[in-house]
Amino acid sequence: MKGKHPTAEDSLDDIPGACLDCHDAGSKKAPPFARLLHHVHLAVRVNNTYVTTFKSNCMHCHRFSTQTGEWTIPRGAEK
Repeated sequence: MKGKHPTAEDSLDDIPGACLDCHDAGSKKAPPFARLLHHVHLAVRVNNTYVTTFKSNCMHCHRFSTQTGEWTIPRGAEK
């Protein structure tokens, strides 16, 4: 990954929802959000805080419904 993320302070109240404005699945101007975040969290091997601090636990971002078997990602106020 190269470059620097532009200022996005107006998006901070709705993470990850607001990120999808630029990082949706079909994005041509920025890496798709899921691919980008999973790469940063799971493939980066040096100084990876997600692995060392959060023990690679997907439940820090995802929620799993035992009733439906579906994974979801809470948005903004749901967290």
